[in-house]
Amino acid sequence: MTFAPPPCKDCTYRYIGCHSGCQTWQDWKAADDARKAEMNRTKKAEAVFQSAQYEKSTRYQQRMHNNITRGRPSW
Repeated sequence: MTFAPPPCKDCTYRYIGCHSGCQTWQDWKAADDARKAEMNRTKKAEAVFQSAQYEKSTRYQQRMHNNITRGRPSW
């Protein structure tokens, strides 16, 4: 997903407070909000995967530490 710049730059109809009545802005804002929502869903899904990987790595590191400190082979 790529960022689309707001349509306000170089707009000839631009004035202070025009966002409330500008259909072009409202369409862009709706598309931008949908893009952000999709990115948040993707980030949450990745966070679950990364959490599982972190827990797996932590358990492995703890087991290796315990094996080393207790004089066991580390494999």
